[in-house]
Amino acid sequence: MLGAGDVSRFSPCGRPCIQNIPGKEYIHRRHASPDDVRESVMTALEDIDAMRDARDVAGLIRALDDADEFVRVQAALSLGTIADPEAREPLDRMRREDPSVSAREAAAIAYKWLVGRLEEVEAVRGPKPPPPW
Repeated sequence: MLGAGDVSRFSPCGRPCIQNIPGKEYIHRRHASPDDVRESVMTALEDIDAMRDARDVAGLIRALDDADEFVRVQAALSLGTIADPEAREPLDRMRREDPSVSAREAAAIAYKWLVGRLEEVEAVRGPKPPPPW
C-alpha cells in the first residue's frame, strides 16, 4: 500500500509508471497489462480513502497530480467533503486546468462544497468585532 507521499508514481526516467505491484518494480503504464493498471488504480483509490478518513489534506492535494484521472477525481471529491481551507487554491486550479473533463467537473463540485462550507462557518461565527482601539 502506498504512503501518503507516494501517490504519484514515476520511474527513474520520470515517466508515469506502476510501482506498487509486488514483484514488478517499475512498469511504464504503456507497457503494463490492463490488469496491472487496474490493480494499481484500485490500490491508489484505497489510499485516497485512507487519506480522507485520516483527514490527510496534504496527501490528498498531492493526489490531485496523479497520472490517473480516477485517482484525481476521488482525491478532489475527498477534499470537498473535508472542506479544509488549504484545498481551496488546488481545487480551483484543478477545476480550470486539469486535462480531463470529468476531473475538472469533480474539482468544480468539490470546490463548490468547500466554498459553501467555509461560508456556512463564517455565517455562524458572525461578523468580526471591531478592534478595541
